[in-house]
Amino acid sequence: MRTDFLCAIARAQRAAQLRYGLRTVVDVAAEDEVVTLAEARAHLRVDAYGSPPESADDDWIEAQIPAARAYCEAYLGRALAPRTMELATNAFPGVAVESPPGACLVLPFGPAVSVEWIRYTDSDGVEQTLDSATYEIDAYAVPSRLVLTYGSTWPTARSALNSVRVRYVTGYVSESESPATHPVIPKAARSAVLMMLAHLFENREATGTDKLVEVPLGVQSLLDLVPGRERAGFA
Repeated sequence: MRTDFLCAIARAQRAAQLRYGLRTVVDVAAEDEVVTLAEARAHLRVDAYGSPPESADDDWIEAQIPAARAYCEAYLGRALAPRTMELATNAFPGVAVESPPGACLVLPFGPAVSVEWIRYTDSDGVEQTLDSATYEIDAYAVPSRLVLTYGSTWPTARSALNSVRVRYVTGYVSESESPATHPVIPKAARSAVLMMLAHLFENREATGTDKLVEVPLGVQSLLDLVPGRERAGFA
């Protein structure tokens, strides 16, 4: 009977953690895209001439790189390029059913690499900023999550809409960049973005006369190779 009770609490807590608001505060910068214009040209076999080199398709390619990335991100439920996001929920997790990690805050669209702040409205209606020494990112969890440091507890927030807000930085960097602040993007995910870009390049209309069949080891097959994809719970 006791086990059934704890399982019911665990299911309720997991369901509550899925009821959040999520928005992008700082979107992906052009220089932080998964592939560069030069890499995209090479993959699409587009020749560029002049100094600096240009091609007639450059504007189109630059506009579609984010679209190809976004498709892959939606399938994975992960951020493939760096950005700043903000999660809003109505309360801190209250019941620590599982130990470890205990009561944790789920950070969707990972990998989360740092937290700028956690702010909450206390029972008196005053906005507070939580001491960063009381929490840390679990670097191994998928999806990313915030756990309490040893001996810490979550404060009590007012039971109101978006009374708890977490601003965090998430995403990967390319292999050419320093992985000091972000993990390096999985090779399969990067290849999938290039393949999706090639599909958009060759098929610029919503419909076609030919039968379109995804090639073996196509976009979704490559994305299925990415460890810890979050599609089932967060896409």
